[in-house]
Amino acid sequence: MVHIDKVELYGFKSFGFKNTVLKLSPGLVSISGPNGSGKSSILDAIVFALGEKSPRVLRVPSMKAVVNDQEGSRTSTRVARASVHLDNTDRSIPVDSDKVIITRIINGDGESAYYMNKQKTTRSRIRDILDVANASPNAFNHVQQGYIQRISELSPDERQKTIEDLVGLSYFDEKKSSAEFQLEQADRRLEVALAKMDDVKGHILEMEEERNQVIRNKILTQELKHYTTIQSLQRLQLLQDKIDSATQKSTILSGKMKDITSEQSNIQEEIKRITAQKKAHLSNDDTYRKSRADIAAAVSLAVNETQNVTLNVKLAESQIKSNKKSLHDTRTGISDVISSRYDLRQSMQTTHDTMAILYQQQGTIIDKLNDIDQKRADVLAWQSEAASKKARSEGVLKVYRATLSTHERDLYDVSASINDYTKRAQLDNARLDKLKQSMPDMISARDSLRLWIDQNNSRIRRTQDRLKELNKKHDNLKQNLSDIDALTISADQVTSRYDTKLHLARRVMHEDYSVGRLRVDAPELGVLGLAYELLSWGPKYERAIMATGADWLKALVVEDVDTMLSVASVVQHMKLPRVRILPLSAIVQIQSHRGNTLSQYIQCEDRFTPLKNFLFGDAILCESLSSARKVAQNGRRAVTLSGEYVGHNSSVILDGGSAVANLSKMISVSSGIEDLQRSIRYLKRLRDRYARKLTTISDRISQNDSNLSRMLQNKAAEDQNLNNLNSHIDHTKKVITEISTRLQKYHHAMPHKKTKSNELSAMVERVREQIAFEEEQVPIDATKEIAAKLHVLNDRKAEFEALKTDVDTKYSKIKAEWQTLQSRSTTLVHDGVSLAKKQLKLIREGKKLQESLGPLRAELSNKQNTTVSLRQKEQEIIQTSGDFAKYVKECDDTLEPLRARDKQLTEELSTLRRQQDSLDRDVLEYENQHTRITDTLPSNTFSIPVDVDTEPIISKIRAELDGMPLLNANAPASYASVSVGYRSMSERKNKLELERNRIVAFIEGVEKDKRQTYLDAFDVVDTEIRSIFGSMSGGNAWLELEDEDDIFGSGIRYMVQFPDKQKRVSTSLSGGEKTLTAIVFVLALQKLKPSPFYIFDEADAHLDATNAERLANILYERSQNSQFIMVSLKEFVVKKASLIYGVYPKNGISQVVSYRDSHARAVST
Repeated sequence: MVHIDKVELYGFKSFGFKNTVLKLSPGLVSISGPNGSGKSSILDAIVFALGEKSPRVLRVPSMKAVVNDQEGSRTSTRVARASVHLDNTDRSIPVDSDKVIITRIINGDGESAYYMNKQKTTRSRIRDILDVANASPNAFNHVQQGYIQRISELSPDERQKTIEDLVGLSYFDEKKSSAEFQLEQADRRLEVALAKMDDVKGHILEMEEERNQVIRNKILTQELKHYTTIQSLQRLQLLQDKIDSATQKSTILSGKMKDITSEQSNIQEEIKRITAQKKAHLSNDDTYRKSRADIAAAVSLAVNETQNVTLNVKLAESQIKSNKKSLHDTRTGISDVISSRYDLRQSMQTTHDTMAILYQQQGTIIDKLNDIDQKRADVLAWQSEAASKKARSEGVLKVYRATLSTHERDLYDVSASINDYTKRAQLDNARLDKLKQSMPDMISARDSLRLWIDQNNSRIRRTQDRLKELNKKHDNLKQNLSDIDALTISADQVTSRYDTKLHLARRVMHEDYSVGRLRVDAPELGVLGLAYELLSWGPKYERAIMATGADWLKALVVEDVDTMLSVASVVQHMKLPRVRILPLSAIVQIQSHRGNTLSQYIQCEDRFTPLKNFLFGDAILCESLSSARKVAQNGRRAVTLSGEYVGHNSSVILDGGSAVANLSKMISVSSGIEDLQRSIRYLKRLRDRYARKLTTISDRISQNDSNLSRMLQNKAAEDQNLNNLNSHIDHTKKVITEISTRLQKYHHAMPHKKTKSNELSAMVERVREQIAFEEEQVPIDATKEIAAKLHVLNDRKAEFEALKTDVDTKYSKIKAEWQTLQSRSTTLVHDGVSLAKKQLKLIREGKKLQESLGPLRAELSNKQNTTVSLRQKEQEIIQTSGDFAKYVKECDDTLEPLRARDKQLTEELSTLRRQQDSLDRDVLEYENQHTRITDTLPSNTFSIPVDVDTEPIISKIRAELDGMPLLNANAPASYASVSVGYRSMSERKNKLELERNRIVAFIEGVEKDKRQTYLDAFDVVDTEIRSIFGSMSGGNAWLELEDEDDIFGSGIRYMVQFPDKQKRVSTSLSGGEKTLTAIVFVLALQKLKPSPFYIFDEADAHLDATNAERLANILYERSQNSQFIMVSLKEFVVKKASLIYGVYPKNGISQVVSYRDSHARAVST
């Protein structure tokens, strides 16, 4: 078993700068001493060496505070070292060595170094290998001062979190989180797949619709082509008829046009003769008119030209004025640019001079800074050389001191190992004898426990058999109760329905009720039947028969009077209200009357003919009520088909559709209903008996379940005890073997260790002599002189650097101003050049305009003179014109009718020609249309019928085609492709759903394992609390889940019941009681994750004497399996301890004294 074998301290907290060694042993180790002596520092050193890095746990403000600060003269060796030697003979720690030595060294700056078996390592590696053996320090194997108080104040949620962390439920949460992440991804992939499927599904529907539209379009196109062909054939026939008609009309028009042309030729010759005479007289007048028109045209042209030239002159004058204004503005701008550029040159010169001065200052400052840097470099070189010499000397000393420390530590280790081997050999011999003596007792206890477990298993099997039998009976009784309930409900419904009808029959229909009761025993009483049952008739005569014999149709028919009397006695005996009885033997044989009697329409057996004649033989069937009354006046009964009955005394009965109520069958069933009611009552009594029996069996099942549960719990506990006992026996055998092997190793190793101790002593003396010699060779320290020179140089350098910074800033600012001025100068040059170019352009344009203005003014004067002379000529021609109107009028009067006729003939001829041209065009158009239609027709159109009204059909097809959306020609192929893709997506979706279901099942499995792990841990802690608390206080304590349905969302209540007190929650107890319950809780938690060693720091400080003694007893019992190192001031722990260390201060340094038993003398270490 792994345990702490030895602890070494050097410069740690209150321990001085010398090796302090504490030899520990398995079992209970007690550390005691006065307050402030440093006893808790021993425990701190253990956890410090094992990797603790929290200053709070080590009870220091910072990690470097663990270094002892009492011996101020040893500033050069301010380091603290703590080593823990772990026994690893059983190889619980994964290191191939019987002993694992873990060392941690920390310097005055708080920097740590870790070593394992004298080889440098890391903290994480140390913690990892210790975790394998559950040996890493934690809150439950290292119980600090005040931790018990914090445990006592834990809330239910914190208590639950403590157990969860201890059993590692975060592992399940991580697995669940990973699985939930995978589930989220699976859901996302499934959602994407479903979304794609939805999109593709919608696309499939769209593609299917488009495909159907394409197919429908093809069908409609074919039908349209067929009917269009028929329509074209019909148009061909119509065009041929139009061509024939137009050709005939054109021939008629040609004849008319020839006659009109001949007449018009004669009229035109006469017009020409008269016109020639008129022209001869008008020739002179035309000459004057022509001259006048020419002069008027010339005047108009001259006026227009004059106006144009006037406009050109005004435009030129306006352009010259604008040019002069622009030229003046341009010259002014050039003057401004020249003035601005002169001022700018002066500013640039001033700025440039300032830049030169600042540049010269920069050079001077830089030279001085370089000189100062050279001087600093020389001083720094001097400092480096001095530091190098000192470092070399200190390095040599450090190596020698480290060597000395190593040799001293090795010497101490060898000496301690020799002493340790001697002591451990004695302990191992004693322990070996003790273990060999305990083996027979453990084997005997194991056999007794096995016998008890076998007997308990037999009792469990018998109880389980009884439970199976009781459960079977319980199920049978429940089934019987269910069947009885169903039968009872059905029977109640039947009896309630018949009871209502029977009650109505008893109260209202007395005769029907009586007949129904008698029908039950009708054959035994000799009743042949009811009258309406022995007779039959057609539906046509129903109302007539009911009106005539309704009173006697329900009568009982018997053979003779004796039978009638026996039936009557039965009626009296049954106390029936009213019955009619007809004996056949007492009915007089009456012949039916002549005429249309009602009996003629009634059928029956021959023997019942007297009955028929008795009831209906004297009833005459009449056609109307009046004829029936006439018959009744003769003393006979009469009835009509509509149910109008007239008796002997002329009384009239009207039947509106009555019928014989057939309740007798229902009433005859009443006896069966009564039997059924008796059965129901019996079933209810039987049900009550079954229910009581079911309750009894349920109680027995519950009792047996409780017994079985208790036996199973006992079995589990004893099985665990048996396993623990077997493990303990095996472990004891293994320990015996290990101790024997260790004893052999002790004897073999002792001579070698003594030789090595002598060698190390000689080496320590030699190293001390070398250290003394080297300390005399350390050079004188010149640090202060170097620092003073560096300070002066640094001040001067800072001064010049500040001056350089100021000059650099000014230079940068002036340079920026000079660049701005230079940019402005460049801009002004560009502006001046642009204005000069513009000035030259305006001058050239002004000269051109002046040169063009003179010719325009001369041309204007010439045009005005020409216009005046032309107007004078026009006036002279007007005055010289003559009068030829009289002769021209006579010619015009003759020509007017001729020209009117010629015009009329011309119009008629034009009309005829237009008509002929129109007919010719129509014929040509018809022929062209004929040809076009013929070319578009398919072949083999002769068999196509043309006597079909195609217009409605084509309109309907075109409307459907026009109503179609835009077609996708690739829709059929796309639909097939998308359908295949959708099927593959569906398969992908099924795979994703299967994957998701597997992840969900995995998460449920993780949840189940997590829950079971937590409940198992809860049961272990609860069992330990019950056991430990009962041993310590004689009371009861247990854990309760706040919500068993939500064990992870609720906390854990810690219930406590001290002797002779009420049970209470642990947080409501007094201070001492809280301490006791908290210690019990900590001890119980240690059962979940057993550690090879436990460290307690005054955990019993708040316990009274009685409870402190009980805690000491429990720790002593547990120390048989684990090592307990406890700081305590209570005598009970000291008495139970197998090894005792006392700690006391001396000159501010902690000292230790060990006691192994009451007879051993104190040994100062």
